[in-house]
Amino acid sequence: MEFLNWLNPNDVVGLEAGSQSFRIAKSILNKGIQVIVLNPGDLATIYQSLKNR
Repeated sequence: MEFLNWLNPNDVVGLEAGSQSFRIAKSILNKGIQVIVLNPGDLATIYQSLKNR
């Protein structure tokens, strides 16, 4: 995965949960980068709560 070369140890990556998300997350974690896998059903709620601040 070419994008792994662009990531730095201080980066945090958010992925929408899907069929390949956990495989991708594992590759990113192996580089020592923090990964958060997000439930797509909750993304609209999270976005709205941040937008209303």
